[in-house]
Amino acid sequence: MCNKFYAHQFSEDGEERRFYYHTQKTRELDNLLGDIYHKILDMERAIIRDLVCRVLQFLPQLTKAVNFAAELDCILSLAIVARQNNYVRPILTEDSILEIRNGRHALQEMTVDTFVPNDTKIRSAGRINIITGPNYSGKSIYIKQVALVVFLAHIGSFVPADSAVVGLTDRIFCAMGSKSMTTEQSTFMIDLHQVGTMLRHATSRSLCLLDEFGKGTLTEDGIGLLGGTISHFANYDYPPKVR
Repeated sequence: MCNKFYAHQFSEDGEERRFYYHTQKTRELDNLLGDIYHKILDMERAIIRDLVCRVLQFLPQLTKAVNFAAELDCILSLAIVARQNNYVRPILTEDSILEIRNGRHALQEMTVDTFVPNDTKIRSAGRINIITGPNYSGKSIYIKQVALVVFLAHIGSFVPADSAVVGLTDRIFCAMGSKSMTTEQSTFMIDLHQVGTMLRHATSRSLCLLDEFGKGTLTEDGIGLLGGTISHFANYDYPPKVR
């Protein structure tokens, strides 16, 4: 119910003027109810501010509880997935080796009817491996599955394989030709930056993965870049694991 009414008129310069009038009935309503809606809003704001102040007093405890719940959720999720998909417990070793028997891609195997597992074996000799094959033969999936197995092993998860011996790895470098939508660079330029970072920072405990590096430029230039990168790694006294 409206507790006031108004009339409006326009001045000579066109400005609208409003005049509010109260009747005896609207005065009675004002005395009885007043501006009750805004009072309710003010009371709600005061209650929320008081609640926030009380909650902030327990911020350290709440933060610990949230972090604990998040960590527990991750652990339980990894355990459930490992049980459902027949993952195995990897063996972590200080030796710079990588041996995976019948490794699988954790996501790809869930999207196809048949997934063919593959072995991976990298020891002191033959640390640089070149994988060839026709298009759509699974080269990219294989490279990514190696990275996923190594990563999962290092975060304490079981891995999709029949067995896995994973040497401690300090970094996983990837040049997979993925297009970043947040940068104004070509796929080839992104690959160059990724490989440059790889060449500058890789150690004997690093895992370096290159997928069709050099594909985004002229054939001769791409082959030269790839050959130079492989030659650089091959001249290391203790090269990283490269695939």
